Amino acid sequence: MRNSIELVGDDVLTKFLEDTYKVMETQGQGLISTLESVKIERQEALLHQDHIILTGCGDSYAVADYGKWLFLQMGVPSISISPTELGKVPLNSDSTVIGITASGRSLTTVKALAYAKERDAYTIALTDNSEGKVNEMVHELWLTQSGAESYDIVPTAPTTMAMVYLMGLAKVLDKTEKLERDCERIREIMTRGVLWAKTEGEKISEMLSPEGLIYLISEGVGFIAANIGMMKFNEYAIMRSHTVLKEEFRHHGNLPTKKDDTIILITETPITNSDERYIRVIKETLKLNAEMIHTPLDLKIETSFAQTILNTIALQYAAYHNVMRYNPKMEWFKLPNAKAFNIY
Repeated sequence: MRNSIELVGDDVLTKFLEDTYKVMETQGQGLISTLESVKIERQEALLHQDHIILTGCGDSYAVADYGKWLFLQMGVPSISISPTELGKVPLNSDSTVIGITASGRSLTTVKALAYAKERDAYTIALTDNSEGKVNEMVHELWLTQSGAESYDIVPTAPTTMAMVYLMGLAKVLDKTEKLERDCERIREIMTRGVLWAKTEGEKISEMLSPEGLIYLISEGVGFIAANIGMMKFNEYAIMRSHTVLKEEFRHHGNLPTKKDDTIILITETPITNSDERYIRVIKETLKLNAEMIHTPLDLKIETSFAQTILNTIALQYAAYHNVMRYNPKMEWFKLPNAKAFNIY
């Protein structure tokens, strides 16, 4: 495994990649600290409203989707949408809007929460930044504990912290036995879990060719890991990555796959006979390079929600090892949209 600073030929790892790696390495303790920090000021704003709307940009949009699945499991009507779409949804005092922004400064999310508050919706910010712009303008603040010192990096730990915060929240609200066990299990096995994710991520990176594309396939909660993995690979700009729903890939085999492409199937544990048949068809019939990601059985993680967090970390490491192999001099995003569009 690479240390946070390593000589690559005659070059030292750039500060950008060093800072990204440092934040990734905090995830084990950060997940535990975040679980312990979960608090809810108004449970009725989450359980007895007409609907919950979760919103965010980039990785935070994927977290919003994760939260949607959690609330739906609890029987609470929920949707996840982009902040700029919020104006298309009727809002009133029976609405709760949860804005997710790791840095606390994403302008469209800040504006969306202000818009919701003006229309009497109950507003909540889920953020990792204790000094973010969004903190003073919402009814309730949920603060994660990633340990990040800067948010001008490839987002990793703050994303997984936001997911585990929502999982801890669901445990309090829903009291589902499996969720309760998984929250406790995360505390017990997170060091081993992150080590598995690092090893799995490096193994995946060794399969990849810059001449090919990566197709990340999953469904349900697992599709959140696929979306975050896609964003990580694309942000490093070594390889292009696409997400595909499992059933869509099965039914629409006209995707432009070629010999250098890699299929990564993200599944729940334990894997099913259907999963094994699916990956076998990809490898043996379609003749594509393929790998299946699923958390090890010996970690005894039961819910797809907890498994998705570990699978996400594995894909974060895969993308990181990929850039270390092909562009260790990287100093910023190849396409700095954040600067071009002034999103902060």
